[in-house]
Amino acid sequence: MSNFWKRTLTGTLYVIVVVGSVLFNQFSFLGLLLLICFFCLSEYVNLFKNKPVGPPPYATIVIGLLYFLLRELNSAQILPSYTINFVHPLLFVVFMVELFASKRKSFTSASIGVAGIIYISFSLWCFTEVGFLGGTYHRDIVLGYFILIWCSDTFAYIVGNLIGNKKLFKSISPKKTWEGSIGGAVFTMAASVLLYKFYPGVLRQSQWLGLAAIIVVFGIIGDLVKSMLKRNSGVKDSGTILPGHGGVLDRMDSLLFSAPFAMAFLRLTFILFQ
Repeated sequence: MSNFWKRTLTGTLYVIVVVGSVLFNQFSFLGLLLLICFFCLSEYVNLFKNKPVGPPPYATIVIGLLYFLLRELNSAQILPSYTINFVHPLLFVVFMVELFASKRKSFTSASIGVAGIIYISFSLWCFTEVGFLGGTYHRDIVLGYFILIWCSDTFAYIVGNLIGNKKLFKSISPKKTWEGSIGGAVFTMAASVLLYKFYPGVLRQSQWLGLAAIIVVFGIIGDLVKSMLKRNSGVKDSGTILPGHGGVLDRMDSLLFSAPFAMAFLRLTFILFQ
């Protein structure tokens, strides 16, 4: 099977799983994010497998999953609110594991592990907060968020291939161009207008536009950060679980980096517009 058909088939199945999980109910959405968290943490750890310094693997994955699980269940109001007090101390467990269970006893290794938990688990929790804005599950906001990301990525790729010339950040991502990024931004902003028409009353037009702008800007930066991480690790893809696309971390880079800013923006505007 050619790479084109691999990418097409994998992309189609990926979209079906994501859309189905988002639309079914809040528990399938939470389960999807937990699964994404596991794969992203696993791929993150593997990026340092052949490096002299890297995160403590099992501690990073287990603590990262617990950190995210406690936070997402609090966001969904499934766990009592006091359990949030146990979340942040979990980060220090990574340092304790490195100190007592590792032969390296490297502060840098433990720090890389904590950085991965913040980069992945914390960001996915921020996305959970976007989905549970105001304490209620909003599948339309979640689905709209994914649509905006897919619009940005897809049209940046198409426009970049058609007319791309000026490199955006050649030393980190040689294929990414200014023309592609601007094209992706234009189509994403247009998609946000359509989402407002399709989902009236969920968010204001200004909120959809602001969300689109955040996804475009910080999605691009997130892609560059992930490329920097992979370049430092000497790999082309973060994983192989998605044939033709690489790993889950490769697909989630825009979401991971944009979600904290999107959460802050929507929380602020939610308060201002009440």
